[in-house]
Formats: sequence, structure tokens, C-alpha cells
Amino acid sequence: MCGFAGFLVKDLGFDGSTVLKNMGESLYHRGPDHIELFNHSKLGLGMVHTRLSILDLSNAGIQPMHSQNGRYIISYNGEIYNYKELREELCSIGTRFVGSSDTEVLIQYIEQFGLVTTLNNIRGMFAFALFDTHKNQLSLVRDRAGEKPLYYSYKNGELIFGSELKPLLKWPNFDKALNKEALKQFLLHGFITSGHSIFKDVVKQRPGTMIQFTLSQGGWQLSKEFSYWEILGNEQDNLSSQSMCTDYEYINELDNILNSAVHEQLASDVPVGAFLSGGIDSSLIVAMMNKTTDSNVDTFSIGFEDKEYNEAEHAKAVANFIGTRHHTLYVDDKAIMDVIPKLPSVYDEPMADMSQLPTYLVSQFSSEKVKVALTGDAGDEIFGGYNRYLWANKVNKATRAFPTGVRLFLAKLLSSVSPATYELLGKMLPYKYRVNELGIKAHKALRSFSAPNNLAMYELILNQFSSLGMIARHSGFNQVSSTQKHAFEALSSPEQFMVLDFMNYMADGVLCKVDRAAMANSLETRAPFLDKRVIEFGVNLPSGLKIRNNQSKWILRQLLEKYIPRELFERPKMGFAVPMGSWLRGSLKDWSFAMLEKHKHRVEDVIEPSLLENMWEQHQTGGQNYQTQIWTLITFFQWCEEHLD
Repeated sequence: MCGFAGFLVKDLGFDGSTVLKNMGESLYHRGPDHIELFNHSKLGLGMVHTRLSILDLSNAGIQPMHSQNGRYIISYNGEIYNYKELREELCSIGTRFVGSSDTEVLIQYIEQFGLVTTLNNIRGMFAFALFDTHKNQLSLVRDRAGEKPLYYSYKNGELIFGSELKPLLKWPNFDKALNKEALKQFLLHGFITSGHSIFKDVVKQRPGTMIQFTLSQGGWQLSKEFSYWEILGNEQDNLSSQSMCTDYEYINELDNILNSAVHEQLASDVPVGAFLSGGIDSSLIVAMMNKTTDSNVDTFSIGFEDKEYNEAEHAKAVANFIGTRHHTLYVDDKAIMDVIPKLPSVYDEPMADMSQLPTYLVSQFSSEKVKVALTGDAGDEIFGGYNRYLWANKVNKATRAFPTGVRLFLAKLLSSVSPATYELLGKMLPYKYRVNELGIKAHKALRSFSAPNNLAMYELILNQFSSLGMIARHSGFNQVSSTQKHAFEALSSPEQFMVLDFMNYMADGVLCKVDRAAMANSLETRAPFLDKRVIEFGVNLPSGLKIRNNQSKWILRQLLEKYIPRELFERPKMGFAVPMGSWLRGSLKDWSFAMLEKHKHRVEDVIEPSLLENMWEQHQTGGQNYQTQIWTLITFFQWCEEHLD
């Protein structure tokens, strides 16, 4: 895991090495083990790489790296998990290696078979810049799911790029003009999707794409941009593509594929551990890790004093059964809130998922003992774990049963009940049926009754401000391409939501949150559920194996029961939440109010001041829980103070 940045500018006009050094130092947290520069003044090409040594700790793994015949130069962030089998393939045709890093395998494979073939054959998480000296061509590439970030700005024939926004801000005369559409998108959803960024002239490259710049007519031109992988239409030579299979066969095939992914992702020359919440996804990954390794796995959890938000005891029970070497860090409110001032530096683009706070702490805690941690990320999006997938089925049934006018009336009536009341009603339910933050989720779900189609329903559910009158039908969400539209329309409503989540909420929300929190602590995280084989298996899986009898992640539950007793993981889904609502009425009240008053002018083009005042008053009196909306605004205002003021 590393960081990289660079530029491609004809007639640079200043000392490129100094700029590269500044860009590299801004990424030191992503790679504290080594910084290396490459500056080709004649071409106007510069690259800097900061290294977090995971595979091949020797100098043979230093980047930017040249291919053996000198044609290619690469600066790369990530891991190629099947690098050993690719290396064997190269060795069989006579390729020799200097070291044992996956970077060397990657660039030698490109040299031998070409970039497109390589992208089709590699499994991993990656973002890289590759320069072809024969074609005078630079390629920027991002992995299929978007685990590794990549930003670029191409303006007036000048290209700058980097793993984060930080190195781009080091570019002389960088234009900090905001992208107002991206800002609106952030306020609505708490994250900014790929294809946009908070800055007008910067793009966060979309997952699964390659962009190429070629020297033409004396200058650098954007010559090609295309998707080398898309989520739908990828047929597998496994059971998921067959029409007749038993449940047992599907479960067994997933067991084999996921075990293989976990085994590959354990490859490391430094200590490897795992995040363990005690939920289905992380428990399954840890159980498979323990099965694969000879020694006990180090697992890490965060515990909270507030029992409503504390999963630590569940994680401990799972760890004890599996037999891991478990570590729990119990934190109080102060420890969590002490992270808040660090967020604008950790997230150099606004990010408003409140679970970023405990994610940072568990990353910091884990980094004291390991340099790599496996996670259960993406299990929800691929195998149907979110409540909105269950809700999509119910709404479609209601759509068929009730006329539009009746649905709108019922939605308005039920929405008049405050979230606090729903919370009280929820606590009367038996424990196993309880839902964390029921009031907020109930109001989100009720909004969807007014949606004319599934895409509009998805946008409404993820819209944080619709109850305050901010409703956007064109939210900037990424959608499937025209070639995949037919396959998308053939999916059930829950499956369409899963695809949209994979392309938006997961890629630009969940994965961004984890990458920045972990890399701020120089920790590499790996997600076995995002192995190419697992993704394609899950996408091609019949919907009844994901959701059955109104139960989410059905196939994962059956698989996990092969490893641990069901009573250890069958409980309400909690997420990684913090009691932000009460903090904003208590210890954070004065600070948050001052932030809103000081900076509310920054969003006046998007939100009426009267709406902000009403939102604040309603939250303080307990009439509504607007913790998500207030937190979103505060994180943006904090970001402005760090990066604009």
C-alpha cells in the first residue's frame, strides 16, 4: 500500500523535482517507508511514490519502477493478489525477476502481454500511473471496485494526478474553485461520487476505467477513456452461471471462492490481522483466515461505554469461539470526539459518514500491532445486507396494491410521526427484531413511497435532506452504461439497489471512509469480498439466495453457520454508529452551533437559512433527529477551514 502523484506538462517552466518532493511529502502517511522521485524534464513527466512496504521489503520493490527493457515506468498503489500465479506464468516463458514484489510482476506482465490483457487477468486493489516510452503515452488506471483512490486534473494541456487531493493542492497556482454540483451532491448524500470532486477542475477517476494521455502535435492530449470492467454481464465459469443448482452447491462454491480470496489476501512480508465487529461479514472473513493460517489471527475491535452502540462483547464471543488473539480498545465519548479535529486532514475531500470516527480509532489501534488488516467490507452490497433491499420489495408490492394518491397520503401521514416516537416504539419490540436508529431509517423508507421508479426511490432513500425540502432527481449518482442497461432492467428491485450501491455508496462512501482512515495510520486494509471472482459470483447469484423469507444475506448466513454457531451472529444489524445526536445536544452543542453560524453562508445557494435554523431547533428540542444533516454540514465547514481559508 502506497501513495503516488505526478504531472505531465510540456514546457514545465519551474523546478519539477521541488514540486514532486512537496507532492510526495503530502502523502507520507500512505507510505512512510520510502519516498522516490522520477523527473523527465524533456518530456515534462514527473512521478513521486511513497512506499508502505508490504511485499518484498528490499530496495527491489522501490517505485517508480522501470520494466526490464525500459519501455514502461509505473507508480502504483495497491496489491495484486494473484501475483504468484502470474509470476509463474512469466517465469515459464523465460522472464527473470530482480525481486519478489507484486509491482515487478505487474509491470513485467504489462511488458509481456500488454495493459488491457493484464487488467483482465489481475485480481487485486490498485490505482496506478503507467508511462509507455515507445508511444509517449501515460495511462491512469483504477481498480474494478474503487478500493484505491485516484484523482486527476487536466486543464490547458496540463495533467496532474495523485492518490489523494493533497498532492494536487501542492501544484503551483492550483485553482481551488468549488464544484457546486458536487457540493450539492455531498450535502444530499454525505459523499461525492466518482467522476466528480469537490474542486471544479479535478476528477475522481471512476472505478474500472483507464484514461490515456498521448503526446500529439507538440502537446499532451487526452486520447482515450474507457471501462475495462463493468459490474453486469461478466459471466463466470462457475456454478453461478448454470441454470440448475442446489442451495448446497451454491454455498459450497462460495465457500471455495471466498476461502481462495482470503488465502491470497494473507500474502504479506509483514504482520496481518483483521477488523472484527462480530457481524456476519467480518466473522466469516476471520473464520476463514484462522482456518488458513497456522498461528492465531490478531483481531481488533472498538468498544463503547454506551451499550446501544457497543458490539465489542459480540466480537469477543466470536473471537473466543474461533480462537483468535483478540484485542479490544474501549473508548469513551472524549476519545471519539478527539478525532473530530483531525478529520479535515484525514479526508481531504468532504466525507460525512459518522462511522469514520470509530473507523479511524480501530485503524489506529490495529496499526500498533499489524501493517495489514482484512475487513468484511462489501458483503452487504454484494449479498444483500442493507434494510433498503428488503424495503424495495415491500414498496414494489405496495405500488401494485395501492394507487399513487393513496401511497402519497400514507407516506405523509406516517412521516408526521417523529423519529423519536419510532425509536420508542422500536424499543418495545423483541430484541432480535430491533433496528438501530429505527426512527431515521423509518423516515428514509417512507420517503420512497413517492418514488415513480427504482432509481428515484434509491435517490430518495439516500437523500439526507429530503425532509427539509431538498430533493434532487438528478443527484449525480453513477449508473450502468448503455450496454448494461438491459441487464440492469432485468434485475429485481433489491438487486438494482445492490448494483447502484456498489457503484456509488460503497465505492465513494464506504471504501473511501476505510481507505483514508486506515492510510492516515499507515495501515493497509484488504477486502476479500471484493475479489473479482466473489463479485462476479455474487452478481450472477439468484436473488433468492441473497434475500429469502425477508432475511438478508441468506447465503452468507448459511455459510457462516459452517464455521460458528448461529446464535453468535444472529442479532439486529448495528453498523458502526456513534451517539452523535445526543452529542450535538450536549458536549458538541456550542461548538457545532458556532460552526453553523460562522459558515452557513457557504451553503446559502443550496439550503435556505431558515431551513438550517428550523433543523437546528427541531434537533435541540428532540422533535426530530437531524444528527446526519448537522454532521454533514459541520464536516464540510471543517473542511473549508482546513483547505480553503
